[in-house]
Amino acid sequence: MAKTDVVKHDLEPTLDDEVFDWESAEPMPLPVIPGRHSQQQPSPQLAEPTTTLVPAKDLTRAPYQSVGKMGLVIGGKRKTASGWVVARRAFITAGHCVYHPDFGGWITKAFFCPRYDNQCTNRFIGTVVYTLKGWVEDHDPAYEIAACVITENFATSEPPLAFDSDILTPDKFAAIGYPTTPIPKHQFNGERMWQSVGAYVSEKDDVIWAENNLTNGASGGPWWGTDPQGNYRVYGLTEERAADPNQAASPGLWVAFDYLYNAVKSF
Repeated sequence: MAKTDVVKHDLEPTLDDEVFDWESAEPMPLPVIPGRHSQQQPSPQLAEPTTTLVPAKDLTRAPYQSVGKMGLVIGGKRKTASGWVVARRAFITAGHCVYHPDFGGWITKAFFCPRYDNQCTNRFIGTVVYTLKGWVEDHDPAYEIAACVITENFATSEPPLAFDSDILTPDKFAAIGYPTTPIPKHQFNGERMWQSVGAYVSEKDDVIWAENNLTNGASGGPWWGTDPQGNYRVYGLTEERAADPNQAASPGLWVAFDYLYNAVKSF
């Protein structure tokens, strides 16, 4: 098997009210990439990203309308993450939000709330998740991407986001998600959508680094930019971070992502 091989895991497609108890749920922690990626950790000279709350009025327009909060059960515990709509019945999140060896392996339940804003107005229940062999077996951050298929179609108000799987990346990204762990300048609490705009830093071993200070709970949220024609495109997602809180990592949405997308695009 190759690292790009898609791995499937069935979920329990039923949820009870206890699973939706956000107050007792903890955010999925953002892992810190060690070892061979340590040379990519930022220096003190890197700028702090511009991080702002997404206004409620913007939640009905692209790309925010298709970003949401993910709830999941792993190892018997409720946790939260972020994600974005990629197909009529599928959303994308980070690999560690569906498979995490430190929390018992595979998640057992999942749901998704587009445009979550202090409450979940429409819950979509997950039925199956997909990730890549390179993540499950090798824990390689270049393959730390996952997709979750839901039991019904998303509404027209949350259309699939366009993504760019070419090698070229913009010089700046806007990372979107639901950070929960507060930091001194931003009292994140997981109840509202935030955006962190920062510059591209580097790419190594198919992992992209950019300025981004979103915290635990933002895992899986998209990194968007604009193409030369001014159209929104997703170029990455928050998967892990360096030791410095102002820099995060994303797998490149290149060949590995195409394999994952092909597994869910027809749903």
